[in-house]
Amino acid sequence: QAHEETPAETPVEKPVRKQAKRVGISRKEILELLQTERECVSRADTCNRDCARCFLVRDTDKLLAMYDAVIKTYQWHLKQNGDHKLVRMADGSRKWLPNDEAVELLKLPRKQRV
Repeated sequence: QAHEETPAETPVEKPVRKQAKRVGISRKEILELLQTERECVSRADTCNRDCARCFLVRDTDKLLAMYDAVIKTYQWHLKQNGDHKLVRMADGSRKWLPNDEAVELLKLPRKQRV
């Protein structure tokens, strides 16, 4: 008898996440890559999906570095605006502080923050 697999028995392949090479990327390059990616997505309805021949195609390692940088920035902003804030202290250092402490310190001039 043939045995039909139930969904619970179906093996699930985890997507392989390519690790980005350590690629230096400037903010200007990040913006240019984001604009190019946006242009690519905006053409999705009329695209033939032959990316290898498309003038919009960009280097994979640069794209991964760009996405990693954008994700890291947004994660930082979410943390900054969640329950902690990054406060610059009198000695020039920065410290993550709970919002209630940060609010009090931010009322002081930077030179008085210790």
